[in-house]
Order: sequence, then C-alpha cells, then structure tokens
Amino acid sequence: MSNNRQTNLYHCTNSDSLLKILESKYFRYSYCLEEYYMLKEGRYSLEKLAYAMVCFADLLEEEVNGHMEQFGANSFLVMNKKWAVRNNLSPVIYYSKDGLPNYAYLSLAKNIRELLGQGTTEEVIVVNSIELLRPYFKQYEGHYFVNRKDEPSKEKVEFFLEREWRSIPFVKGGERFYLDLQDYLNEGIKDKAMKELLEHGYCLRFEWDDILQIGCWEEKKIEILHTIHKSFGIDEDGAEKKVLIIKT
Repeated sequence: MSNNRQTNLYHCTNSDSLLKILESKYFRYSYCLEEYYMLKEGRYSLEKLAYAMVCFADLLEEEVNGHMEQFGANSFLVMNKKWAVRNNLSPVIYYSKDGLPNYAYLSLAKNIRELLGQGTTEEVIVVNSIELLRPYFKQYEGHYFVNRKDEPSKEKVEFFLEREWRSIPFVKGGERFYLDLQDYLNEGIKDKAMKELLEHGYCLRFEWDDILQIGCWEEKKIEILHTIHKSFGIDEDGAEKKVLIIKT
C-alpha cells in the first residue's frame, strides 16, 4: 500500500498581489535574496545574492497555514503540476555546506573558470551554463530575509520542508538574472531590473485551467470573482468553484 499523500504547488502572496496576478494572467519574476556558500581559495564564504525567480511550495493542505504565517502571506494560488512541468519549473536541490553536492558544484564551477579562462565568447557561455545551476541550490536550513532587506529572520527554519519549486528566467546565451547585495538594497535598481525582465517578455503565464484553487479572505471574494470574470471570462458560478475562503 502506498503511503504517498497529495501535495499541491502553492504560490503564497498577499491580497493585492493576488489580484494583480489574476488580472495580468502571469506571475512576475522578482529578486529573492538568499545566502550561498562560495569556495574561494579553498575556503567557504557565505555571500548574499538575489536571483530573479517565481517560487512555489509543494505542500500538504495542513502545512499551508503555517507556511503563510511564516512569510506573512494571506492569499494563495494552487497551480497544476502539469502546468509547472510544461513551463520548466523545477524542484530546488537542498544542500548542506559540507555536503558533496555543494562541494562538487563549487569545485566544478571553479575548475571550469580556471581551465577556460573566460577568454572567448564560447568560454563565457560554458561558464554561464554551469552558473545557471546555482539558483536551484538552497540550504536545507537557515535564515530567510524579511522586509525586502538584508535583515535575517530571528529563527532558523528548515527550508527543505517547503519542497520548493522555482522558475528562473533563461535566455539562449546562458545569462543569469541576479543582483548583488548592494544593487538588491537599492530599490531603484531593483525595480528597474524587474521592469526590464517584463519588458523583454520574461514572465510566467497561465490560463484558467492551470489554476486548481484560489485562497483569499472573505472580504476579497467579490473583487476576486470580478477579476476572474474580467480576465478569463468565467462566470461567478464557475469561478466560485475554485475559490476557497481562508479563515482569519
């Protein structure tokens, strides 16, 4: 007998963002600050980088409220996993600092840089391709950052319990979209970088059938139903079947 239990992909957010997502019919990439271990001169150093991404948590139903409370969310969208796979979303790789996956990746990136020297366009593309893996690595436990700044959470959390999936924007040359800490903390630079992604067509689109459920507060229900009708042409009865009222 299988003991597998049904999980779903939740994108947890706030009420205003939920309305914007439903109105636009896409998820917008935003820059998420995280800590990554780097290997420099044979030693690990912990650095903060912000990659452009859209994040989802693969949760059991009873885990959702705790997840939303942790990150200050009050609404959610549950998306079909077939849509996620079709749009190249992927689960992250959870690692520990001294674990073999982290060491192997950092050593590979370091050795390729040294061997190639980044002298030609082709060499840069190879290095960039290796670096595309980095935003899919995440510490299995650590601190998250609050208030869109570099202030770590007071408590340490076990990230692997989120079973996170990510979408990372990708272009043919292998470029990555990330900001260093200084640029991330500059609201003007960060907002401009997000707008440039959208202007170049980088967003995560969906249709009505890709949504499994919409969670919102009771007082937002009418506005949500109106937005669904305006964006997708779904009548109130059809829309209400997917709307779940979150108890506050």
